[in-house]
Amino acid sequence: KRVARERVERVKEVLARDLVNPPTLEMIGQEVGCSPFYLSRSFSREVGLTIPQYLRNLRMERAAELLRTGRYNVTEAATEVGYSSLSHFSKAFCETIGCCPVLYPAAKNVIFDR
Repeated sequence: KRVARERVERVKEVLARDLVNPPTLEMIGQEVGCSPFYLSRSFSREVGLTIPQYLRNLRMERAAELLRTGRYNVTEAATEVGYSSLSHFSKAFCETIGCCPVLYPAAKNVIFDR
């Protein structure tokens, strides 16, 4: 159990290192020392999200931070977190954050239910 938790923490660190070009499941498995299948199962069990879902949340939280600064527009924030399609980014942002990215800076003081 402790080893699984430690691996999950290492996976989180690996994913946070590069949101634009995240490593594949195989690469993460090699880095943390287990098979991709085992890694997926243990990560989901510990975190309650799949690795892709967790990565998406990480990206959207980072994009929200960038938008809150007022120094990034939506397109720039999308690019910074690895989205080349603005429509895919907007859809993911709305689903994850609960507000469209264009409206987000104006609503930054509102606490959204997740």
